[in-house]
Amino acid sequence: MSIRQSILRTVCLLGIFCSAVGAIDTAEAVEAVSRDFQVRPLERIPAGTEIKPEGTQGWSDLVLFVKGSLGKGDVDAASSTVRDYAALFNLAYMANVAKDSEGNYTLDKIGIGFTTKIDGRDVVISSDTHKPLGADLGMIGGAVFSANERALDDIVQVARYRDGVIFDAPTIMLRDGKHKKVIVRFFVWVSPQGTVGTVCWALDGYGHPEYAPIDNDVVLLRPHLVEDRVMHVDGNRFTFGIPSEDAFAVVSLPPGREYKVDNDLATLLAKKQYDPQTFFTTVQKLSQALSAN
Repeated sequence: MSIRQSILRTVCLLGIFCSAVGAIDTAEAVEAVSRDFQVRPLERIPAGTEIKPEGTQGWSDLVLFVKGSLGKGDVDAASSTVRDYAALFNLAYMANVAKDSEGNYTLDKIGIGFTTKIDGRDVVISSDTHKPLGADLGMIGGAVFSANERALDDIVQVARYRDGVIFDAPTIMLRDGKHKKVIVRFFVWVSPQGTVGTVCWALDGYGHPEYAPIDNDVVLLRPHLVEDRVMHVDGNRFTFGIPSEDAFAVVSLPPGREYKVDNDLATLLAKKQYDPQTFFTTVQKLSQALSAN
C-alpha cells in the first residue's frame, strides 16, 4: 500500500470523506472514531520503561530516539561538564499500535520521555524515580534533568484521531546563523497493515497567534529512527560558563526523505488548530504531495 493510501485511510475513518479508499459507511465511521482537537500535553512514557528500537512493554513502535551531542559552532565555550550533561539524556517518542474489535489496526497512544543509560540500557526516568531506578544524577545532573523534564509539558497534541495524531514540539533551531525558537510539527499515523509512518516539518511564529511555514519542506522519517543529533553552540549565550535556554540549537529536522510542498499545503500545515474539515483537507493534500514524488 502506498503512503498516500495509508494516510488517506486515516481520513476515511474520520467519516468525512471515504471515496478515495473504498466504501465505508459514514455514520458507522463517525461512531467508531475518537476525535480530539484540544491542545494538550503528550502522554508521558512511564518511568522505568526500557526503550528498544523494536518496541517495548506497552509500546509497539519506536517513532524517534534522539541522542544529542555538541559538535557545531562555539563548542569550546561549553565546559566538559556541560558537554557531558548535554549527552546524558536522550529523547524518546514511542507509539503503540492496537487492534479494534473488528481486527483493524489503530493508533492506541503516543508518548514521550527522557532516558538515560542504566546498566547499559536506555531507561525512561523522571525526577522522582531516577534514584530508585539506579541513575543517581547528583545535584547538578538532577537540576539539568528537571529543566528538561519541565520542557516536555510544551510538547502538545494538536489533533488526534483513531489512526493518527498531529503534535508540536517547540525547538531551538539554527536559522540564518542565529538560534531561534520554532515549532517542529509531527504527523504520526498507522497503516492498515499496522505499520507506523511519521512526517515532520518546521513552523515559525512560536509565541504568536498564528504560525507560518518555513521553507515549505516536510521530511518523511525512517521507521524506528535513531537520530545522532549534533547541536550547534552559541558562545554568546553563556554567563560565567552557564548556558542559557537557547545556547544550543538543532541544525536541521530529523533525517529522512525530503519533500517540497506548495504554498497552499504549507499554509494548511501551519494551522495552529484544526477541525475535522481542515484536518481532512490537510491530510489529503499531504498524501498527494508524498505520493507525487
